[in-house]
Amino acid sequence: MKKVCIFTIIAALLLCCICLPVNAAILEVTVRGTISDINPQTNTITIDHPQKYGCSFSPDSAPACHFTPMSVSNLSGIAPDAAVASLFKAGDPVIATSLGGAGGNWITFAKLYGTPPNNEYANIIIGNLNSITTPLVAGYAVETTTVPDCSACAGTTCTAQSGSVKVKRNGAVVREGSLLPGQELRYDTTSGSTDGSSVDVVFRNGKASSATCPGMSAMPGPQAISVYEITVTPPSGYVPTPLPATTAIPPAPATTVESGMLPLAAIGAAGLAGLVLVLRKR
Repeated sequence: MKKVCIFTIIAALLLCCICLPVNAAILEVTVRGTISDINPQTNTITIDHPQKYGCSFSPDSAPACHFTPMSVSNLSGIAPDAAVASLFKAGDPVIATSLGGAGGNWITFAKLYGTPPNNEYANIIIGNLNSITTPLVAGYAVETTTVPDCSACAGTTCTAQSGSVKVKRNGAVVREGSLLPGQELRYDTTSGSTDGSSVDVVFRNGKASSATCPGMSAMPGPQAISVYEITVTPPSGYVPTPLPATTAIPPAPATTVESGMLPLAAIGAAGLAGLVLVLRKR
């Protein structure tokens, strides 16, 4: 009877690991490549030679995450905003995230600054900032909190009423403010920059989580997606510091999980590992 109970619990945890990513959020897939075409008429962007970001798990080592070549030669999808056509061009190296699968519906684009191998930082980002962790150039970072209009909600999301923005440099807040859709926040020499660098942040539109609205709580469903536009101008003569080398994916056997599934899959795996440890002690 005890063994039946144990196996039932383990089966339930495994089921959670499989189901949670689907129920909790629409899968996000992050790729790296070079823009080959931008079509302003259809608002589509094509990336050549895409590499998909993913993590591998093996019993004897920590998760290893990096970009690996895909089996397709290019990916096309709808841009997160029409402004992409004026901010990006063919030949730009980018990291992009799509919703629901690879390509089809891009939600974020980050333009990589410099040339390989020293192009691990971004100087332009447009889309949902939480979907890409690529650091900005010159020690800058931008944090945003999108505020919901609680009178315009449907399920897990509401229309975004405003966005709270913090511009940071080397960890310190240098400018902050609240933006309505279409408004801009700028940090430059007139507001404190001493080396000629600057940051422009525009809140375009989007959704916010309904969980913070009165009478609402966290629930399964699509994640809130918003569009911010960030442009960083580094100081004259700026040379980026190379990031640490990417950890290689360990050899098989290993289970590969796509980027959008990582947080919940990790939670499920941790729960399963904890259960096994408790049972062993018994």
